[in-house]
Amino acid sequence: MEGAEAITLITVDPSFATSDVAELLRKISNVETVYELTGQYDIAVIISALNVAEVNECVEKIRRVEGVRNTNTMIVLRSGS
Repeated sequence: MEGAEAITLITVDPSFATSDVAELLRKISNVETVYELTGQYDIAVIISALNVAEVNECVEKIRRVEGVRNTNTMIVLRSGS
């Protein structure tokens, strides 16, 4: 795998529409895919970057999006593809 990939699970503040937060997240550089979910988390974001530092910058941008209450980020160590 070249570069770095991560999955960020996001809890949205209930006073915000999940779809509105998801739309804002799609505009952030290095965000490849945004999934709206059921369950413990409201949104999952796939991040693709050149290195872990760039992933961290992306996560910091995600945390500043209005309506994002909490994040849980996992760095991908190996991909099956």
